[in-house]
Amino acid sequence: MTKRNARGHILAVLLATLSVLAVITGCDSSQENAQKQFALLLSSEEFEKVKSKAENGDLESQRALGFRYHYGFGVKPDANLSFKWYMKAAEKGDPDAQWAIGDLYESGLVGPVNHSEACKWFAKSAEQGDAYALLRLGACYQKGSGVHKDERIAVLLYRLSADKGVAEAQYNLGNCLLNGCGTDKNESAAFTFYRKAAEQDFVPAIYSLGLCYANGQGVKKDMIEAYAYWDIIDTRHPDARSKIAELDKTMPEDSIDGAVKRSRILRKEIEFKRGRSLKKK
Repeated sequence: MTKRNARGHILAVLLATLSVLAVITGCDSSQENAQKQFALLLSSEEFEKVKSKAENGDLESQRALGFRYHYGFGVKPDANLSFKWYMKAAEKGDPDAQWAIGDLYESGLVGPVNHSEACKWFAKSAEQGDAYALLRLGACYQKGSGVHKDERIAVLLYRLSADKGVAEAQYNLGNCLLNGCGTDKNESAAFTFYRKAAEQDFVPAIYSLGLCYANGQGVKKDMIEAYAYWDIIDTRHPDARSKIAELDKTMPEDSIDGAVKRSRILRKEIEFKRGRSLKKK
């Protein structure tokens, strides 16, 4: 799982954490008060309040405490304490905590990497529809990591996660469709899912869109579009820089100028669509 999508799940958990503080402090949980609540999240006074509620068995506070220790919000990161509090919430059925337990097992932060335990907890969370757990469980089945390898199940899980808007799942599903892994090969559908992920500024998907245009996979071949997509990520993807350098030697100057202009338009479209998507979330 990429750091970008991990952060997406972290933000989702953070919103749930802020809702706990809203109850404890009596603060409004609207977007206008997000910064104020975030400051409270980092304060020692509110930490003690959350800890007290967690010790008294409050599920959301237990998850919130695990989150704080996991990512170092207001406290020194401590994977073992994070695991302790996540587990208390996970055993009560909290899907975010279950996902986090799986993440800790898979990252090796609480002992040797344990793919089997990681998949078990991803599965518990995925059963409740957690979008990122579906993604992680899909990766387990695709790689045969902690479970018996089954690309068909991986595709099913990726699709469920992709339908919930997870960019990495959309990208992974695109790869499966492009290469016929666990499903029939469908270049047109692969292109569609790459584009969905690209609209969320998912760099590997933007690069793959460039490849689709360059190779005529799922879309009519168009080197100007290929150049434009690679130009968007030229500072974030080394292979995109290489592709741009190659095209700079072979494409006519007016075509390059047109591609650069097209790239600016695509950047704005991605920024707009990603911003609108974040507002919906």
